[in-house]
Amino acid sequence: MNIDECLNSPCGFNTNCTNTFGSYMCKCQTGYEGNGTNCTDIDECLSNPCGFNANCTNTGGSYLCECKTGYEGNGTNCTDINECLTNPCDVNANCTNSDGSYDCTCHVGYEGNGTICSDVNECEMDPCGFNSNCTNTNGSFICECQTGFEGNGTNCTDIDECQSSPCGYNANCTNIDGSYDCECQTGYTGNGTNCTDINECQTNPCDGNANCTNKDGSYVCTCHEGYSGNGASCTGKPWDI
Repeated sequence: MNIDECLNSPCGFNTNCTNTFGSYMCKCQTGYEGNGTNCTDIDECLSNPCGFNANCTNTGGSYLCECKTGYEGNGTNCTDINECLTNPCDVNANCTNSDGSYDCTCHVGYEGNGTICSDVNECEMDPCGFNSNCTNTNGSFICECQTGFEGNGTNCTDIDECQSSPCGYNANCTNIDGSYDCECQTGYTGNGTNCTDINECQTNPCDGNANCTNKDGSYVCTCHEGYSGNGASCTGKPWDI
């Protein structure tokens, strides 16, 4: 009668025992190697059993294939994940997918690592021209000529306001850089916008023997009868007349 020696586990760990007529046979299990009595694990990862872009992890009697970070699949077939589809970058950044990864680059006018982007204040670098005001905006800036100047904000030239006669009557207009000045003409007084005649006769500008006649913006001195001169200076003797 045949005895089943395998019932007494005569083989080593990680082996299979096969009963035979009058004996038995020990064989290492799949994933192990040896003489059946001593069986050691086979490191299958040494033969690269997994697909490209996958990591192999040896286990007892077997192995595990897992796609690398940035790839998806069953470990045998791994394809690139397009991370840009899930918008991993800042809203002010461009996402560029690459093999197994991605890259975030801040938009022009922003700075940062791409994951976080903050606005660049270009006005701190004085990008506008002379006589121009710089206004920072999100991702950019605006150049506008200052009051009294005209142009595209980069090139601003002075406006000659005097050409449009901004001053009042009886006033002279002087153009200055970025503005103008109004000044009442000689013989008038005021702020340059409103100029009124000065009655010079009230200050007795004529000779004591002359009559003063006020005129618009001026005056006239006329020597009294019996006197001669320009009115500012009169000579003569009234009893000689």
